[in-house]
Amino acid sequence: MENAQLRGELNQVRVELTGLRAEMSRLGVLSAIELEQHRVRLSREIADLTTKGEAEKAELDRYLRGLRQQIVVTEETALLQEAGVYQYRHPLSDAVAYQSQLSRLQDQIKAMTRKDGGAVKAATGWTVNGSAAEGRVMLRDFSEGGSKD
Repeated sequence: MENAQLRGELNQVRVELTGLRAEMSRLGVLSAIELEQHRVRLSREIADLTTKGEAEKAELDRYLRGLRQQIVVTEETALLQEAGVYQYRHPLSDAVAYQSQLSRLQDQIKAMTRKDGGAVKAATGWTVNGSAAEGRVMLRDFSEGGSKD
């Protein structure tokens, strides 16, 4: 009879085990091995995020130091300006601006050398060999000589 009793207890333990496993599954309970694996994975993620955060903090610290230096320079400039001391900036310090200004001047010179552009001023009563017509031709020839590109 002992075998029958042991079989009965074994069946009862199996039923209880099956019920407990079903309950664990329903509750989402993880095994100890799964929990340890999850803990290790989370520990790695925390370490990676900590390292990344420290690197970002160091970069932000460098950026902040740079900004603080700019503030000091700006404050010094403001104090000097309040005292009437200004830093001269030569117009040719910027090559692009220089080229742009040079191009504008060349365009202005071309425009002025065109007819009635103002580059050539002459007396209107000019004569050549007593001829007013030859005087006008000579003035026109001199005036147009500068406008040839």
